Amino acid sequence: SNPNLLAMGSGSVDSSEEDDQDDDDDCDDEEDGIVKIVDSNGVASVLPYSETPKQNNKNKNKQKKKIKKKTTNPCQDEAKRKERERRKMEENCKWLTRELTSITQEYMEEPRVSVRSSFASSFGSGGRSSMIGSWWPSSVTATEQDRQQQQHQIVNPGSITRHPDRLSKCLRPYQQEDAHEFLRALLSTLVMNGQNKQLSSLFDGLLESSVTCQTCGRASLTRDRYMDLSLDINDMDITTLNDALYEFTKTELLTQDNAVFCQKCRKKRSVTKGLRLATAPSILVCHLKRFAFNAYGRLVRLHKRIQFPQRLEIGEYMSNLNKARPPPYDLVGILVHQGQTCASGHYLAFVKKHGEWFKCNDSEITLVDESTVMMQQAYKRSME
Repeated sequence: SNPNLLAMGSGSVDSSEEDDQDDDDDCDDEEDGIVKIVDSNGVASVLPYSETPKQNNKNKNKQKKKIKKKTTNPCQDEAKRKERERRKMEENCKWLTRELTSITQEYMEEPRVSVRSSFASSFGSGGRSSMIGSWWPSSVTATEQDRQQQQHQIVNPGSITRHPDRLSKCLRPYQQEDAHEFLRALLSTLVMNGQNKQLSSLFDGLLESSVTCQTCGRASLTRDRYMDLSLDINDMDITTLNDALYEFTKTELLTQDNAVFCQKCRKKRSVTKGLRLATAPSILVCHLKRFAFNAYGRLVRLHKRIQFPQRLEIGEYMSNLNKARPPPYDLVGILVHQGQTCASGHYLAFVKKHGEWFKCNDSEITLVDESTVMMQQAYKRSME
């Protein structure tokens, strides 16, 4: 037999010499597809070879073998599927790391006539002057363009953004997708299975959930990892980023039907439940939920303006068990969704470098003042 095939669940084996000898014996009375059978009374009858009992049994055995060959082990199939997914995710992680490394190295290099082949194909082959002209306002002179180009090297991330499906099955190329989902998929792919730990440490934090019994005072704490904070802004009273953070971390009372089973009291009790930040990441990403359901159950976009500071203190939102207080965060970027509905729209990014703010609108990069940034209806903010 072939144990390797059996281990893979195929069920097929090689026949032995004894089986071959039995098959030869069975064919002694066979001639031209006709078989003579003599019953107990000595009466002989002639049957077609395919209708003999022995041949019927052999046909059934062959059919069983065929069925057995098609039968697989569900556990092995599931293990193979998971292994294929793991290998694919690992391959995507290496691909994304390689592309981001290339983009970063390119950003750090001295300005050249052509940055990347994809960049040249997107903006033509007119040399540096035409490339800068695509990115900088026409009011900027050529000399000033050269100076700004040296200070603010520009790269093209199209090698990644053209393949969002490699980051997540939910993302499709050339479709309108959610920027927050894209960021989460990108970071998750980068740091999967402990890869790129230094990058992971920049965004990683711990959320602490506490449930406290109001009868015996027993507290239950659980901690979960987070890489961004999704903040609800639907409430009319929420008008600032600090309001949203307070709503996110406030303690609520659960009573009656919402009571929780207390392990110490051995019965359901009224409890308080709340979220706090156990640890703070180096880069804090705040995602404002600008999509909500209206009174008719329809998904609508929230157009309200949320004020946000240039510098954010989060000490009051930290866990009471953590006595350390993180340093204040400085605003370094915001993402804006332009559109009237949730089904479509356009994203703009405002990023800060060397104390100056830049508006990133696809291939157009524009220098803007701080007041323009602070007036935006932000969808996401990055602070460090």
